[in-house]
Amino acid sequence: MNHNRNRKLSIMLIWSLVLESF
Repeated sequence: MNHNRNRKLSIMLIWSLVLESF
């Protein structure tokens, strides 16, 4: 399992939500 890739995806998802909230 590649945790690094999972972390990258989660960060991108959270970042997109944060950007949308603004």
